[in-house]
Amino acid sequence: MLKKLVIAAAAVVVGLGVIRFTKPGRELGGLAELWWNKSGDWAKNQVAPETRIEQLEMEIAKISQDVKTAVGKRADLKADYLMLKDETDAQKTVQVQRKKDLLTLADALEQGSNEVSFKGSNFSARTGQQRLEILKGAFETGEQTLKSKSELLAAKAQRLELAEQHILKIQQKQTELVSLVDQMKTQLARIRMKQVENNTVDIDESQVSKCVALQQDLKRMLLKEEALAEEKAKFGLTQTTVAPPRDERSLAETIKAARAAVNGEVKPAGEAKQAD
Repeated sequence: MLKKLVIAAAAVVVGLGVIRFTKPGRELGGLAELWWNKSGDWAKNQVAPETRIEQLEMEIAKISQDVKTAVGKRADLKADYLMLKDETDAQKTVQVQRKKDLLTLADALEQGSNEVSFKGSNFSARTGQQRLEILKGAFETGEQTLKSKSELLAAKAQRLELAEQHILKIQQKQTELVSLVDQMKTQLARIRMKQVENNTVDIDESQVSKCVALQQDLKRMLLKEEALAEEKAKFGLTQTTVAPPRDERSLAETIKAARAAVNGEVKPAGEAKQAD
């Protein structure tokens, strides 16, 4: 049967492909597509609940693979996040030192001396001013870089949080589905048990009905036999058996015959009648 359905389905698919290329066949193609959908619904209805449950369990098991894939992607995100975090922390350290140097050099130049001592070096105030301009530019550029990295780091942290929530949501849904399947199994087991009980009751009722019918037939047979006997007696069809006349003897004669039998004096029946 399944082979026939597969062949029929293949024929319909080919037919649909041909019909789509012909304008007059659009209506026929729609009917064929409708038939295909209807046959698909019919095939679904023929699947037993136990098979559906097994299919659902198989699909639920595939969720674990989705979780593994999501965890792998989150691991990549986390690696990028950690690298960026290290760069951002290093940038913060550099900016702290630049700010310190900037303030130190500015304080030295404010003394008004023609010679400035900075980080173990002595140079003119003019050179100190140039260095301060360079240091100021590096600090400002570093602040912009640090701001961009911090914003990007926050975005990556948010993506990590969302990825974790997504994974937890999938796992929770999987747990709910597993629990749901267990409930359906229990419910289906109850239904099957009820069906068995109902079938048993039907068999018992059928047997009882059979016995009642036999009892009624037997009752009618007995009534018929009784009625037949009465009818035969009513119309003189009853044959009565006449018992042979009894040989009536007195007690004395019976005793005498018994003694004669004991003494071997019993005569044959013919002789006894002649003697009588």
